[in-house]
Amino acid sequence: MYSQPSPGVRDCLLTIITGWRDTIQALTNAGKLTLLPASERFSYFVTIDGMDESELKQNTQASALKDQIPELPFAQRSLKECLDRTLTLDTQIRAMCALPWGLAKAMDLLLFDAGSNQTHEAALSHLLERFFEEPFQRMALIHLYNLRTDEPEIKLPSINCRILTLTESDVPFLTGETTLTSKLHYSHTGNCFLVFETNEIEESDSWLGDQWQKASDFVDFLRYLQSTIVDVDYACRFYKPTWVNNIRKYGIDLMGRPRWFQQTEVYHLSNELLPKLQAFLQTVETLQPILSDLSSDLRRSLRLAGLRYETHHTKDSLVEQLVDLSIALEALFSPSDRTELSFRISQGVALVLGNTTTQRRELYDLVRRMYKERSAFVHGGKDPIETGSVTAEDIRRLSDVVRRAILAFGTLFVRGERSRERLHKQIEIASFDSSKADELRKQCDIETFMAEKSNFSAS
Repeated sequence: MYSQPSPGVRDCLLTIITGWRDTIQALTNAGKLTLLPASERFSYFVTIDGMDESELKQNTQASALKDQIPELPFAQRSLKECLDRTLTLDTQIRAMCALPWGLAKAMDLLLFDAGSNQTHEAALSHLLERFFEEPFQRMALIHLYNLRTDEPEIKLPSINCRILTLTESDVPFLTGETTLTSKLHYSHTGNCFLVFETNEIEESDSWLGDQWQKASDFVDFLRYLQSTIVDVDYACRFYKPTWVNNIRKYGIDLMGRPRWFQQTEVYHLSNELLPKLQAFLQTVETLQPILSDLSSDLRRSLRLAGLRYETHHTKDSLVEQLVDLSIALEALFSPSDRTELSFRISQGVALVLGNTTTQRRELYDLVRRMYKERSAFVHGGKDPIETGSVTAEDIRRLSDVVRRAILAFGTLFVRGERSRERLHKQIEIASFDSSKADELRKQCDIETFMAEKSNFSAS
């Protein structure tokens, strides 16, 4: 055993074992034992003892057993009080079992279903060995939709979690299914999970939701690392020791809804990308006070563009993705006078992101065509995906354009620019002056900025 039970626990558990075995014998003698489910006799009996009159009226079997309780060793030995006292005395047992019913269920699982050939002392030793075989641990496993990694486990110390790749046979045990392979989770959406772990005893109602939010924040980092679709779609709890899951989880146990749509491109978090991810996480962490300030119009534009870009990752419909991505570009590049929108947005994107004449021409043509198709669709036109005028590859390219544009404007923001109108003026001037355009692109480049930050920190 990794540790010892708290003082008084051994006596309580020995009283429970002795009293319950005597109760079983008394029920056998009275011909009532068949009323108890064989695999969960003790926990079922504890449940019956807690029922009120209205509940008993709806369950004649439970009512018949309830009438017997005062005459049985269960009541005479005060087993219910011993269950409560055990949970009060020992934090490890309380963490695993939570309630008197849970402790009774644990004893059903670990002890009573194995038969009664052991002596009371031997049974107690076996039970304590299982209770203290390893420390209690609660985990949140949050599915990273459409993600693949090179390694089965990746530790992320900067956010205190890890990415774990499960096997197909692991997933149904996690979700609470009884099948050999999951019918809720499709392996073509990836088997990577973000894992958060804690040894805390008390579990609040919001705990899993809190971990979901952390996972969502992490996925946003992945979305700006590269533009391939990645998402958080569902989350499950898991406990150690493993047998605790039979007590703390009831049937299908998950938050969210698994996405089944199979993307044409998988987000590959390769070993080569990991250092860049870690550096990105650390850089954003140091800039958090600046990024959390939404008082400037440029920061608010970035926030809207980011929300639309991040939202497009959650959608399977390509035309809905087109709409979200177009709005994101508008939030960044649309002029205040709202004239010649398509031309000026396309020109701005090309100038900020294109390093060569060829790149600028390609960017201009792509954005102008996508904006035209989006406008036609939202004003009653045909679905451009159905007509073939916009392809999945077009959406993929546009997504990467939006990602790069947000990072470019974001880099200027953390360098000190706060005015959207002033930035648009810089872009306008740069369109007539190649040296100013080169300087603007250099100031926009996040890789250059992160290198500067790294060199500054090192010095």
